[in-house]
Amino acid sequence: MWATVVIVTGLATGAAVDGRAAGLGASGVPPDAVAATQPQVAEPLDAAFGLIQAQRYDEAREALSPVLEAHPDLSRAHFLVGLSYHKERRFTIAEEHLRRAAERDAADPAARFYLGECLYNLGRLDEARRLLEGFVAEFPEEADGHFALGQLELAEGKLDAAADHFRASAELAERRGNRVRWASALVRWADVDVLAGRLEDAKGRLLRAVEVNPELYGAYFKLARVLTRLGDHEGAAKAMDAHRRLRPAGNDQQAEADPDADADLEPAP
Repeated sequence: MWATVVIVTGLATGAAVDGRAAGLGASGVPPDAVAATQPQVAEPLDAAFGLIQAQRYDEAREALSPVLEAHPDLSRAHFLVGLSYHKERRFTIAEEHLRRAAERDAADPAARFYLGECLYNLGRLDEARRLLEGFVAEFPEEADGHFALGQLELAEGKLDAAADHFRASAELAERRGNRVRWASALVRWADVDVLAGRLEDAKGRLLRAVEVNPELYGAYFKLARVLTRLGDHEGAAKAMDAHRRLRPAGNDQQAEADPDADADLEPAP
């Protein structure tokens, strides 16, 4: 379905929850009294976080393994292991660790947020909604919370509610200068427009999205489809050329390649 990944920056398809607003420590991980007082624990946790940012997930889990052996109930370690699996879209095993983190530190919003995302991707929408709505209620100024709820509403066919959340996500991300999330929220808002038959609105949002983030190859793919439906075949060809030019080498899956921005949606009749 979709993925909002890592904790602060350097994301492939979208920005993530802001560390400070989500109640995370300076390094972007949930606070934990044991880790804070034991350098031999805190140092590998910080190293693992850096490895996750660098997309070196196996190495991150290797760094965390001795920590969990010594401290099997350490919420920070379970959170980071779960996050590494979440980034790899291995949501079943990610859920296991994120749930442990959330249970051991009920005050940690980051664990609850990513657990909600896992449940969404696993198709357990009611459970996901409870966690994500709770997160948005606690952090209404977080663009990623609204983006996540927009995805959930869209999956349930609630177009007006989805549009409201994607709009909020785009506006909040723009305010913070987060161009990655800003663009991806515009793209998903355009998906709602397509499903509602508002192709001109979808076109406008997609054009704005590629202006905000010119590297978002999935937006060009959708723009090409919308322009084709509007009869602008020359513009559609240019958009598809941009999509092919920007698409990662070896990725031939077209729309399915980018879970945040490339759903293959049809307009309302």
